[in-house]
Amino acid sequence: MKRKEILPSWIRFFAWLHLLSLFIIPIFIIGLFGSGDLTIYGLNYSGSPQQLITIWILLLSTLAAFVAIGILWGKDWAISLAIPYAYLAILTCIVGIALHLGKDDFCIPFELILLIPFINILSKNSALWKDFNPQKQEKQTANL
Repeated sequence: MKRKEILPSWIRFFAWLHLLSLFIIPIFIIGLFGSGDLTIYGLNYSGSPQQLITIWILLLSTLAAFVAIGILWGKDWAISLAIPYAYLAILTCIVGIALHLGKDDFCIPFELILLIPFINILSKNSALWKDFNPQKQEKQTANL
């Protein structure tokens, strides 16, 4: 058993999607002086990439990619980074909802529905993740 297998497959699936975003970020930064459309966690922005909201979206996307790397490669620090990231993402969702209240484009971000169970699962499995010992797992499997 590998450390990443402690988490459900849907978390690993979304980790791969966030890892792909790491390749999209440089493409957007290269076009820094053009205009672009960015969306994450209900926060939408269209226009100049030199605005604070654009920088926030890029930072969140980069952080999501680092969390994905930690989860997919079973790094010790993955859960310690993923939990604060998830709370930051929920806060961003709430801000995105507040900015769109009363407007025609109001919606509740799909990500918010997944972030709550994500935090729950991470919290429940954090001790198991930290205490994971691959040699111990191999011995247990060999004894079966």
